[in-house]
Amino acid sequence: MRVRFAPRRRLLAAVVLIVGVIASTGLAHAAYVSPPSFAGTISVNDAPRGIAITPDGTRAYVASLNDAVVDVIDLATNSVATRIPLEAGATAIGVVISPDGRRAYVSEFGKNKVAVIDTTSNTVMTTVAVGVGPYGLALSPDGGRLYVTEYTSGEVSIIETSNNTIAHADISVGRDPWGVAVTPDGNYLYVTNSRDNTVEVIDTATYTRVGSLISVPDTPTGIAISPDGLTAYVTSNGGTGGVTLIDTASRAVVSSIATAANSAGVAFSPDGSRVYVANFGPTTVSVINASTRTVIYTVDVGRPPWSVAFTPDGTRVYVTNGNSSYVSIISTGWQRPAAPDDPTAAMQQFSVPAGMTSADCVAYVPDHVDWPGLVNLHLAAWGLSYAQWPNDNAGGWVCTRQPYWNGMGWSVR
Repeated sequence: MRVRFAPRRRLLAAVVLIVGVIASTGLAHAAYVSPPSFAGTISVNDAPRGIAITPDGTRAYVASLNDAVVDVIDLATNSVATRIPLEAGATAIGVVISPDGRRAYVSEFGKNKVAVIDTTSNTVMTTVAVGVGPYGLALSPDGGRLYVTEYTSGEVSIIETSNNTIAHADISVGRDPWGVAVTPDGNYLYVTNSRDNTVEVIDTATYTRVGSLISVPDTPTGIAISPDGLTAYVTSNGGTGGVTLIDTASRAVVSSIATAANSAGVAFSPDGSRVYVANFGPTTVSVINASTRTVIYTVDVGRPPWSVAFTPDGTRVYVTNGNSSYVSIISTGWQRPAAPDDPTAAMQQFSVPAGMTSADCVAYVPDHVDWPGLVNLHLAAWGLSYAQWPNDNAGGWVCTRQPYWNGMGWSVR
């Protein structure tokens, strides 16, 4: 069956094809059914800092600042399943997990290294020497490159994850770089310079700054970019705290949101509708409505929160309590979407107008191709190939993707 959608006016030649009917899956729309609430704590090692959750939602990896270990939490039982020792004096801070879930990367601030952990055996495979004071970590969307902020040396290093070697070192940024985030298309890197009160944008192809430094208030620390890539949320760990919003198209500050003093970690919900901010000063987590850009809830977690991480299904948030030995759990009130009656995926395709080519299908994607109610299904993951049928059978480029049910929500192959 073919269903046509109206494309953008500039793409009148584009045709959208959908093979299969989404209504036949019986997908139940997910929704927030209750306010977020504190749901308990998990004992971990001293001074937990970074936290990351595996893509399958089964485990959380927690970096310990004082004990030179990484705690692995079993999210089914909410208990520590194992502890991975690091080098003595490692002072672990940041942690990220590869998109395939096979590797965890931990910044060892005290050793000027990044530890690479095999998540199957939960052992350190190797360490990679970087600049002085590795702090924040971010992976490219495909997991091929790891970006490391170096707090003490004021630089960023890039690790090639296929062989755990330095792909590019000593990219000079501002003073005391802290947080780091990559745009969903992988083209730009955003770095918070905490002493300079600036955010720096780096082109990942040229490793050079794009435009001017963006001025933000009071010790910028955490940073997260919305799943649609349009907005960066930057927390302030000084002054009155709060969040500054940057438009990624103009690279300009567009608004700010008052949260609380000493805001640190920040993360988007998987569907992009809410933003959670850890407020280290008042021991609370602010919940922001991303559409209205207002704080809609505040959750007290009892001890100073540092970092936040969502489970892939969006039902829980795990929060490291920095000046303690606990991780807090927040129930988000999100109702897990029911599995479809027929999980067989449908294919989406549209043709690129004649005479136009691009390596990025998102440049041509028509409006309204995302099916309502599908979680994590954004304008991304299109594959570009050549086909004979488009453009009046003259042939041309075709963009294709295949949504599928991953057991917890819809994803794109």
